[in-house]
Amino acid sequence: MPFSITDAAFEGFRVMRRAPLAVLMWGLAYLVMLVLIVLLCGTAIFSMMQGASMVENDPASAMAAFGSLMMVYAVGIPLSMIAAAVVVAATCRAVLTPDKPGFFYMRLGGAELRLFGAYLVLTIGALAIIFAFVMVMALIFGGAAMANAGTGGAMPTAAIALIYPLIFGALILWVWLAVRLSLVAPITVAEGRFALGRSWAATKGRFWTLLDLGAATMVRWFIVYMAMVVLMMFVAMVGVSAFQPDALASMEQSPQTHWSAILPLVIAYIVFIAGFSAIQFTVISTPFAAFYRDVIAPKPAPATETAA
Repeated sequence: MPFSITDAAFEGFRVMRRAPLAVLMWGLAYLVMLVLIVLLCGTAIFSMMQGASMVENDPASAMAAFGSLMMVYAVGIPLSMIAAAVVVAATCRAVLTPDKPGFFYMRLGGAELRLFGAYLVLTIGALAIIFAFVMVMALIFGGAAMANAGTGGAMPTAAIALIYPLIFGALILWVWLAVRLSLVAPITVAEGRFALGRSWAATKGRFWTLLDLGAATMVRWFIVYMAMVVLMMFVAMVGVSAFQPDALASMEQSPQTHWSAILPLVIAYIVFIAGFSAIQFTVISTPFAAFYRDVIAPKPAPATETAA
């Protein structure tokens, strides 16, 4: 049976229908991570909120807010990648081995560790590419500004025209890399290996099929995303309407003293983001696990009949 992009793009919805409790538990796992980040970075988050209102008038407050932001990133990004590794591995197991649910397809073992390592390498690589892109842009515009300093300082049209091909080229590079590395998670789970190189090899000659699959998946995810954003906005409007304008203004000045007032909103937001993330991982990652299962995974040899 030939591989169907349409069927694979709906794999996440089939998983949610077949194992709704598992998806709920994936959201709970992500919720635990978010709560842990808040507990570890609560002081830094409050300092960042307080410093944000004084950035324009107080450089020291700006530096303190920046330091608090770096603290949140230093703790939040690794924990987020660990949670993502656990949940994405679970979504892949729900597709590859649906008859072996275990603890809602979740583990904390070698596959998750290797997937976390892959995410870490990809994050560092992405930051390096972004840094290189920014440096190239700075060199182009800095050089153009210096060369044109004697003519009034106006930016040359040629330098401005380079913005669009650079951005377009960066976008093409990002899409190409994303497609070539799109099978990292299912290969890691199915084959028990650090799968960056294996994904690169497995996607060779299959770029356009995987690109079509990714596009079909993102269209479906966009519909879900918009529905959830509307729901989030409705909940936010209801929550904000429960506060008086004076109370909201005073919270901006001193959020710590009004923590008890905003706590329900914070809890609701964290729970929403956890559920949102679980659905996002399910809808986006499972189609590529289905592609691996149907196209890449070794097929069992057909049984041969023995002569009587």
